[in-house]
Amino acid sequence: MSCRDIRLKFSAALDAPRDAEDRVRIEAHCAACAICGPEWRTLLRLEELMMEAPAAPAGFADRVMSALPTPAPARREIMPFAAAGLIAAAALVALQLATVATATAPWLAPVRDLMAGLTETVRARVASSPWEITGWVLAGAATIGALSGAVMGRVRQVVG
Repeated sequence: MSCRDIRLKFSAALDAPRDAEDRVRIEAHCAACAICGPEWRTLLRLEELMMEAPAAPAGFADRVMSALPTPAPARREIMPFAAAGLIAAAALVALQLATVATATAPWLAPVRDLMAGLTETVRARVASSPWEITGWVLAGAATIGALSGAVMGRVRQVVG
């Protein structure tokens, strides 16, 4: 095991009986390791000091807990999903704007081809996303896509 693996198991080893296999392996490693050894010995000393500490008075934990402020109700974080939907929607709007711009200028054909490939890449990305994100992305993309499609249709009528 590496030093990182050993240190990750310190907490479990402290809770384990002294003759547990992992604890024996950790103690053997720490006896020979200049990096892990001091940290392990510090944790052992801290454990000894905690055992020597006097017990808390009766009702102490209840008094502390009642003095704490009531936590705010947990709210479901949807910002990452909303952000993903907005980013996808913005990308679709940009693609539609680029399509309108390149449709009226033949010299921008390479850009139009690039945008078509990018559209396929975005579609593939959305299709391979985890379900939760895909729902938000599709909802945002459909909403913004429909709105921007209507706007682009109107722009074509005015320009054309």
